[in-house]
Formats: sequence, C-alpha cells, structure tokens
Amino acid sequence: MNTQPPAMRALAKRNLLMAALDAAYARCLIVTDDTHRPFEFQIVGMPALGCIRSDDHEIFVTAIVAPTALARRRFACCALSGHRRPLFGEATATGWLDRGKGRFFEISGGYHASNAATPLLAGMTFTKERSAPVRRSEAAYVVAHS
Repeated sequence: MNTQPPAMRALAKRNLLMAALDAAYARCLIVTDDTHRPFEFQIVGMPALGCIRSDDHEIFVTAIVAPTALARRRFACCALSGHRRPLFGEATATGWLDRGKGRFFEISGGYHASNAATPLLAGMTFTKERSAPVRRSEAAYVVAHS
C-alpha cells in the first residue's frame, strides 16, 4: 500500500509520464499512425519501459520503472491492467496527452508505485535543454537532492 500524500503521487506520475514522453520524442517515435511503439529508457538511474501511441488528437503514453520479467514479456501492446500493476515493476503510469492543449488528461488509477519509488520520481528535475535538435541523444534526468 502506498502511503504518500496525493500531491506527491500526482507529481511522481506527471514526472514519469513526461520522462517517457521525452524519451519517445528523442527517438522520433511520436508519429500519428495509431501504432503502439514500445521503447526502453532510463529514469532516476533505473531502467524503464515506455510505450507510445498517437493519433491526430492525443498521445497515449504508458511507462514502467524497474520492469519485471513479466512486464518485459507482456508490454508490447502498452496495456496495463489496474489490478496487475504491482506485478510489472516499481512504478507504472498511464496517461493521455491532449495534442492541442499540451495537457495530460487525468485517469483514475493511472499510477501505481512502491513507497520507495514515489519520492524519487516526485523529486525528479528535468535537466535537458529544449533547444536540442529533434534527433538528440538520450534525455538526461537527475534526482533533485535538497
């Protein structure tokens, strides 16, 4: 059971989804053809899996931090069943980004994480420059140490 405050969980979810979205962008995976595109990336020093699917109006993104063997075998379609999320990794998040407004839509139950992962994800800061070219190298993320 995760005991962190809702605000910390919301921030951790947003940071995880943004990291996955940026990693997909860096790999030029955001294409409006409604195809699931799984990929791997790193976040707060841990391996992660992401999956992106986009159409003309929205971008669907799913991410798993520290994926288990089960997650690696079954993640190709981007779907995560709510009651099975703890079996997939340390943290999972799912969300839709509205292409027109650039805002995430809230999804009930769209985030699950261990007590250890939520503070790490919530304390993340983005350190990459926005002026980088489209085919830039891996996006860099660090944990803010205060």
